Amino acid sequence: INAEYMGADVYTQQSNMAHTFNEMPQVIKNASQMSTHERRDTEIIKQLLDRYFSIIRKNIADQVPKSVIHFLVNKLKKDLQQELISAMYKEELFGELLREADDIATKRKAAQKMLTCLKAAQDTLNEVRDYRI
Repeated sequence: INAEYMGADVYTQQSNMAHTFNEMPQVIKNASQMSTHERRDTEIIKQLLDRYFSIIRKNIADQVPKSVIHFLVNKLKKDLQQELISAMYKEELFGELLREADDIATKRKAAQKMLTCLKAAQDTLNEVRDYRI
C-alpha cells in the first residue's frame, strides 16, 4: 500500500502539520482537474459510502418490523393478561373455579382408600415382626 495514499505524508511533513483529515479543504477541485490518484480515491470513498449506507438501510429495514412486532406482542400480552385476571377474579365464579373436577375427586378417593389399606398392611407387618414366642 502506498504510504502517500494512507495519508502518512500529512503527518511526516512539518510544513503540512496544519492539514489533517478532519479539516475541510479551502478549495475543492473540479472533477476534470483531479489527478488519477485523486479520482481513484474519490471513487473508492464513493463506493465505501454506498456500501455503508446500503448496510445501514438493510439493518434499519430489518429492525423496523422486529420493533413493531415486539411492541404489538407486548401490548397484546399485557392486555390479554389484564383481561384474563379480571375474568378470573369475579366472585360469582369462585365456586366454579375452585370446584374439584370429578375425575380428580375419584382419583383422590381411590388414593385415600389405597393409603388406608397400605397403613393397615404396614401395621399388620409390624405386629408380625414384633411378635415374640
